[in-house]
Amino acid sequence: MGIGTDSDRQFQAFVDVVDEVQGETLQYFTDVQGDLASNEEEYGRNLDGCRSLLDDFNNARTSQQNDVS
Repeated sequence: MGIGTDSDRQFQAFVDVVDEVQGETLQYFTDVQGDLASNEEEYGRNLDGCRSLLDDFNNARTSQQNDVS
């Protein structure tokens, strides 16, 4: 078998570029998925903190109303 034609080399170069882009795309979306999971955890903690503050506020307000009555 010979070295190959120009079109064979061009096709192989194209396939190599596609493989590289595909690998970079997979890595990008893997990174995005990790970031989303991390953000979801952080938002969950923040939401829990907000709920706790709201509960504390409501309890303090109820206590004040009970003191007045």
